[in-house]
Amino acid sequence: MVRFEITLDKRTQKKNGKYPLKLKVTDYNKVRFVSLKGDFTELEYKSIFIKDPKKEYVEVRSMADHWLQRAKEIEKTLKPFNLEVFKDLLFSNKDFKKRTGMYVGDLFDMVIDRKTNDGCFKTATSYKSSKSILLKFRPNLKIDEVTPEFLRQFESWYISRNEGNLTSSISIYLRPLRAIFNELISQGKLPQDVIYPFGRYRYIIPEVRKAKTTLKRDEIVKILTHEHFENEDEKFARNLWVFQFYCNGVNLKDLIKIKWSDQIDQSFVIRREKTKNTMRGNPQLVRIPITPKLQSILDQIGDRNSPYVLGFLNKNPSESTILNKKSKVGKFMNCNLIRLGERLGLSVKLTTKVARDAYATTLKKSGVSIEAIAEMLGQSSTAVTKHYLDSFDQEQIHEINNFLP
Repeated sequence: MVRFEITLDKRTQKKNGKYPLKLKVTDYNKVRFVSLKGDFTELEYKSIFIKDPKKEYVEVRSMADHWLQRAKEIEKTLKPFNLEVFKDLLFSNKDFKKRTGMYVGDLFDMVIDRKTNDGCFKTATSYKSSKSILLKFRPNLKIDEVTPEFLRQFESWYISRNEGNLTSSISIYLRPLRAIFNELISQGKLPQDVIYPFGRYRYIIPEVRKAKTTLKRDEIVKILTHEHFENEDEKFARNLWVFQFYCNGVNLKDLIKIKWSDQIDQSFVIRREKTKNTMRGNPQLVRIPITPKLQSILDQIGDRNSPYVLGFLNKNPSESTILNKKSKVGKFMNCNLIRLGERLGLSVKLTTKVARDAYATTLKKSGVSIEAIAEMLGQSSTAVTKHYLDSFDQEQIHEINNFLP
């Protein structure tokens, strides 16, 4: 049973000698505190919570009684109790009195808020899209209603909205839902009467993989050696792409965050932004060797007046500043690269994303092992790398069948 108490949090005393007023939440001997409005001394606190408080304390006492009563009423609707959902309902005007069970929308909101606070805006956006489409199919969806049959019905409904075609979007929408289930299980908060709906003999999220194409070696050479540009912007965009290619094809956010201080001996050593939250205990580092070719392009575009190699960021930028700069640099590069690629007659649209594909497939075709490629890409396992590279094997498949008589 969850118990509530209005109390002073004596762990943190303010400079004026007062303590913050908080709601003490005890859930199976686990004690947590929810901040309320106001700081008080111990004497003031005792004066507020006597049977008949003085006139100056009546309003505070009334508000405290309101929070306590509302907390008890909300708790009755949350089975099992979830502190994040509880806090959201406590401080909002949402109607909770008719709510019973655990709502999928609430669970999504918790993750979206956490990802946003952590600066994972792209992931938060993915969860928002997933939540939106699921609740469009079934408003007020509860966790116990997510069954294999529900998921099959959702799949059929989604396919019918897409002219009968199974697209990769359905897996993009359902993976966040599966992640929420997995998190509930890991925290021991999945209700006992709810059966995990994913996996073999239940519901398997469909994976729709389209064969990718990437630049051929001679096309990469064309880009690297091209010298006739329409303007300086096009030349700068090409040079940035070359720098990205020689930097193990790292994504654009990681590229603009490379600092001169990241250089250790003859390499840049960076941590992939994508793995910063998922691999805290074993951070995945990318070692970028500063080869003569990389040094050559670095001499042309490196900014020694900035702590950042490319000079796009100032000292200690915020997460939003980094994302805005990444977006602007990406638009600038792609606008110029696409036109350049068309003039060069490339088989693939030339963009920043192509650099990573070109780097990985070039290593593979040169006979570099999957293990070595995985390390250079900063991927957590060779299975991830193999899955990534397999999507580029159309050319190899055709080459194999060319041996047939």
